Amino acid sequence: MEAQPISDPDLAVSDSSDNFAVVWQDARNDSGDIYCRQFNPDGSFFGREYRVNSDPVGVLQKEPAVALGPNDQLYFTWTDFRNPGGQGDIYCKVIEWQDALYAQEEPVQIPRRFALYPPSPNPFNSATVIRFELPQASWISLQVFDISGRMVGADLRIRPGGGRTPALQEEWMDAGKHEVRFDGSGLASGIYIVRLQAGDFSAAQKLILLK
Repeated sequence: MEAQPISDPDLAVSDSSDNFAVVWQDARNDSGDIYCRQFNPDGSFFGREYRVNSDPVGVLQKEPAVALGPNDQLYFTWTDFRNPGGQGDIYCKVIEWQDALYAQEEPVQIPRRFALYPPSPNPFNSATVIRFELPQASWISLQVFDISGRMVGADLRIRPGGGRTPALQEEWMDAGKHEVRFDGSGLASGIYIVRLQAGDFSAAQKLILLK
């Protein structure tokens, strides 16, 4: 993802190798994380980008700066507004030069609202995938009914990361994006309804099974 700097960057140059590090405030994930990138003396990239701090969402980190200490340790400082009611505290982080060469995993993007999406494919022959989003961990009920109101959802299978577990009808689930495989191979062609209940949220989508 392309960087989106939103503040003046700062730079530090190594006395031993002439490599240099640049730090900036970046809005690619939320409104202001602190990122660092190292370079060779000729300006080519050295290693990969490094996300300096992990923090609450929002414009809470400003005025990033970097300096080199003993043995080329990287000293990061920034003004941080995560504590309520304050005028901004000064935060600092020290890492080894080599530690900043390794890319960190991007933070998991948590949905902002409940959502139950149309199954795909739909119409379907034998199996389809049901996708939904939870903005917070919830006790969920995911069921499928025929047009007479009889529940037929015992063949739902949850697929975290593509895997499969025993039948799902009710379960505590973490916040995030989820997908469930519905196997309708034992059912007759027709129209079915999938219903998601998560806390006070309830939604339904239509399934069309064609054989």
